[in-house]
Amino acid sequence: MTMVAETVKQAAELLKSNDKVRIPTTEFGDNTHVELSLGYNLGGINYATGRNERRGYYLHVTPIKVEERNGYSSVRTVLFGGTKMFMSPQEISRKSKKQRDIASIAATEEIIQSLIDYIKN
Repeated sequence: MTMVAETVKQAAELLKSNDKVRIPTTEFGDNTHVELSLGYNLGGINYATGRNERRGYYLHVTPIKVEERNGYSSVRTVLFGGTKMFMSPQEISRKSKKQRDIASIAATEEIIQSLIDYIKN
């Protein structure tokens, strides 16, 4: 379930128990929210960048536009509009709740704000 946070501090707290959190914003032009998601990545070659990625939990930050029409909501993203950061203390071999909890604690308010600032520029 996606939660909505009013501040970056609240978003950092909500990420500890939710996979996705949205923060309303007016700083990204047409986009209405910044979506934060904490997810497991199997690692390997990233075909978009050509880099080898580590296996573990990543914090993804993406500007999105949420539109509500006729009782439905749609989400629009821009290709390559966001960024991500490796949050696991080291590369991990399998997905687990314990490792997710450790990664969510590492997703501090300062790190989230720095990623939001990065995608602004």
